[in-house]
Amino acid sequence: MSLSTALATTLPSILAPAGSAALLAAVVLVHESGHFLAARSMGINVEEFSVGVGPRLIGFVKNDIEFSFRAFPLGGYVKFPPNYNGTLTINREIEADELRREQKRKIKDGNDKISFASKRTNNNEKNSISVPKPGLFSLIRSWKGKSSGKKVTTPNGVTLDSDGTINIPSIEYYDDPDLLQNRPWPQRAIVLVGGIVFNIILAFSLYTAILTIGDGIAQPIYEGGAVVTQNPRDDGACSGLLVKGDVILSINGKLLTSTTSPTSEIAQEGISRFITSIRSTQPGESLHLSVFRSSSDIPVEIDVTPLPLDKNDASPSIGVMLSPNFRGQTLIRATGSIDAVNRAAKKTYDITSLTASSLVKAIGGALGSIVGSSSKGASTGGLSGPIGLLRAGTDVASSGNLSAAAAFAAAVSINLAVVNSIPLPALDGGQLAFVLAEIVMGRKVDQKTEEAINSAFILLLLIVTFSTTIGDITAIVSK
Repeated sequence: MSLSTALATTLPSILAPAGSAALLAAVVLVHESGHFLAARSMGINVEEFSVGVGPRLIGFVKNDIEFSFRAFPLGGYVKFPPNYNGTLTINREIEADELRREQKRKIKDGNDKISFASKRTNNNEKNSISVPKPGLFSLIRSWKGKSSGKKVTTPNGVTLDSDGTINIPSIEYYDDPDLLQNRPWPQRAIVLVGGIVFNIILAFSLYTAILTIGDGIAQPIYEGGAVVTQNPRDDGACSGLLVKGDVILSINGKLLTSTTSPTSEIAQEGISRFITSIRSTQPGESLHLSVFRSSSDIPVEIDVTPLPLDKNDASPSIGVMLSPNFRGQTLIRATGSIDAVNRAAKKTYDITSLTASSLVKAIGGALGSIVGSSSKGASTGGLSGPIGLLRAGTDVASSGNLSAAAAFAAAVSINLAVVNSIPLPALDGGQLAFVLAEIVMGRKVDQKTEEAINSAFILLLLIVTFSTTIGDITAIVSK
């Protein structure tokens, strides 16, 4: 094989995944830019702007802000400085834990009957960071031979009272007005929704570009009726009456779709109504169907009596699988700037609504599987993980079609906006929920409590990501 032939064979397999990763990183960059620009426009301090998560690959520091590009492009963050001395707080907790362990040891050994309690005092906290010295543990060990009647203070201000009570100084929050946590709630809300807004704007802009300078937006073409997607069950009501490819046009004289050129939503609604009609039949009641068959120029009229699916499910059924009558697709281009704006806005709205409803169903299915899971394990409800997303992007990138790549980026951007709108901790919507809680309560949510909740949910997200990744790998291997 010549070098040129080898390059022609291997380069697409190398460049396509790289192109997919670059496309996803660009969408993340836009999202994080929304948070970053909203914060900086109001003079709010930012500690780090990162595209990607995991190990840092490259970066630079400008105006005391660290800009980073990390190994995995399926994520990113804008890090804001904390509004309290986090290092000091952690060191105090470490010291308090050492004291508790020492108390438990004394009680266990019976050397000293110290009462075990912990409370927080109003001691003032210094803003400087005090890191425990290596000799802290030896200092604590030296207390073993001392009387419990003597008060001891650790290097960072944690005290052991004469009665054995441990006192941890309360957190003193900074009053710096340039910290995000110290800004009024409307400004914090603007920063939090910035990423979501930028993602929607990106999707709208990409759809506008596809409609004007691209190939156009693909629009599916449907015809009336519902298609039988596979041959009926042998024990089903339609066995011998319907075959794969038949198009059911009407039921009891009523058309499944009210128009000969329905949208996908109208076509699916027609199927749902058809299924409802079947389910509502009484035992022995027949349905009259008008069916178009490729072997005939005119519809065929048949009567079918629904039967129970099986002994475990008494719901009436005709024993077939149905889908909308899809006939292909066409590319739609805008006739002018106003038409482009209207069509792009409608496409953005439609995809956002579809993404939101699909996500709700997927989450509901996942929760239902978790609640009802047994030895089979829980399902992720059809959610795709990082590998599935990269693989989809790779397929698009390998096609070399810029309009397809732009449409994929727009869909991912909307997906990112919708996911971050969910009012769950660690997501933008969850942070907005804390802001809403502040408005309702009339005071700020304790910063440490909020961080603890977010950390717990991040762990849950990692578990879900791992689960979906395993699912993606399984799907690839099984093919």
